[in-house]
Amino acid sequence: MKYLGNQEFAEFECSHCLKNEAEREKIENDLITIYNSKTWKVYLFYRKVKNLILSIVAEISKRIVNIFLLLKYRFQNRVFYEPDFKYTTRSPVHYLLPSASYEPKISVIIPHFNQSNYLNHALKSLKLQSYQDFETIIIDDASSKKSAHRVEALVKKYKCKLIINNKRKGPGHCRNIGINQARGKYILCLDSDDVLPNYSLLEMVVTLENNPCYGFVYGNYQYFDYKNYLEKRQKYNFYNLLKENYIIVTSLFQKILWQECGGFDEDMDGYEDWDFWINLGKNGWYGFYLDRVLLNVRIKHKSRNLQAIKRNKVLIEYLKEKHKDLYSKNNISKIKKIWK
Repeated sequence: MKYLGNQEFAEFECSHCLKNEAEREKIENDLITIYNSKTWKVYLFYRKVKNLILSIVAEISKRIVNIFLLLKYRFQNRVFYEPDFKYTTRSPVHYLLPSASYEPKISVIIPHFNQSNYLNHALKSLKLQSYQDFETIIIDDASSKKSAHRVEALVKKYKCKLIINNKRKGPGHCRNIGINQARGKYILCLDSDDVLPNYSLLEMVVTLENNPCYGFVYGNYQYFDYKNYLEKRQKYNFYNLLKENYIIVTSLFQKILWQECGGFDEDMDGYEDWDFWINLGKNGWYGFYLDRVLLNVRIKHKSRNLQAIKRNKVLIEYLKEKHKDLYSKNNISKIKKIWK
């Protein structure tokens, strides 16, 4: 084996480095040539367009899946049955002029505040109901002039009754004054941005007519718009109701219960419907659960429900203080034994 001396090794290392440097420069020049070529620019453009198309396809696929899920839930809950119930011989309320002698079976109460863009959808869903023996009362809670003009046009179009508040007083107050002027035996509170499936009124009124021992009827609901998913509820249990508000405000109840048990708490800015269901339960009026989608609830980025959730602790403390006779340790344990 031949060993290199220091001088020979240095010459060898220098020549080797020069060789590597020349190869590296050649590679860099080749890469620069490639990067500046039209072929490479076309490839980059193609890759950018491809990634954009893939992202658009992914977003469209996601939306299509959500639409199909929503259609699936609506289709599953659209099975119509023919109950042993006589339909009214009256013409649909929407095509009748207001009359002092007319007494509908149901009064639909709609509080409204600057939601005229959505109110048309709610009223249209009422017009398409398979059960038409009802009146519609809209309470405008001091909306803007532009929104108020739109509401007036919708009132004329759908033959509704309109009540106007000069100052904003909240949905609890609006529901109370609307119910106070309602002529129906049953009351349904509907938010101005929600939509009813076309079978909802029929299903609910038939249930209460055939089960008069129950005070109200409620069911499942389908979220749509910002979020799309089905919200299934549970069978009525008063003990569980004290822990969680699982009954939505759009539930059909007898007007006489509102008179007997007190209306909606106007001091509450959220969860006033929960307080109302608790009041009914305290007075022995329980709910009937229909395992059906009875309401389509619009979810927006900013909604009153989301704001109420943020104030969850404050509102629950208010409820417990208001109903401290129910939430005391002794009474809550007794209620638990009864309903468990």
